[in-house]
Amino acid sequence: MRRTRRSWLVGPALLASALAAGCGARPSRGAGRPQPLREGERPLAPTSGEGGSALSPAEPGSGAPSANDGAVIDAVSALPGLQGWTVIPLAHFERERRHVVVVWPAIDAASELVDATVVGVCLEQTAEGRFDEVGRRWVVREPAESRRAIEAALGGPDYRVVGRSAGVPLDVLGSRLSSLAEAFASAVRGRDREAARSAASSFSELLPIERVAHEPAVAELLWLAAARSGRLELGRTERRGGEAVLTLRLLRGGAALRTVTATARQVPGAPDLWVISSYEE
Repeated sequence: MRRTRRSWLVGPALLASALAAGCGARPSRGAGRPQPLREGERPLAPTSGEGGSALSPAEPGSGAPSANDGAVIDAVSALPGLQGWTVIPLAHFERERRHVVVVWPAIDAASELVDATVVGVCLEQTAEGRFDEVGRRWVVREPAESRRAIEAALGGPDYRVVGRSAGVPLDVLGSRLSSLAEAFASAVRGRDREAARSAASSFSELLPIERVAHEPAVAELLWLAAARSGRLELGRTERRGGEAVLTLRLLRGGAALRTVTATARQVPGAPDLWVISSYEE
């Protein structure tokens, strides 16, 4: 089998390939179900300029906590078009009184998993302490556009990550990757919204911040986990300096379908923590 190394920037990544179980499936964009955001109704945020944001792929093990984190997430969930949905927060950025939250509106008011559309939302704290939406929501598609949209919404490049945890110890990375995808799929089947939200948020910590905030990778992977019955089983882990290679078997039913090799990297500033960055199949 020809082995192809991929980054998260090109094509379906580790679980997108694995959980599709060789079917080549990708999340449908809507599949005839209600959408939390229609591009024709809410155009993309301005993304003028060529420079990227100040957010570096080198993230610490956690973002600075904020007393407003929970209130901001609650405000996003209460916005028109998102009320009654299971809105999964993936990343939260703050600059002065403005907040950008990258969210996945995953489960609609009828408890149906919809699709893998990820959106960016900007809120501003008023003098009275409310968090009001400002500007237009945008669909998160690719890194350069997403970085520019975040910077434009916040009004500058000097923003900070809020409440972000990243990575797990290497010896549990493979098993967490598999178990959290399974937990999300099980929660969706059981219509357990809180369990689905918790599993998805924990799963996002296994990817570096630039993949979580600037691409729909987490949503696509978990959508496939819920839509397919594929399962990953860790074979071995081999460390190679600041990187490690995880060999996993893709199982569907009782059959082993293929082997997937994932590359993990250390979280800068937290050498005991690791995230998945690419794969070979």
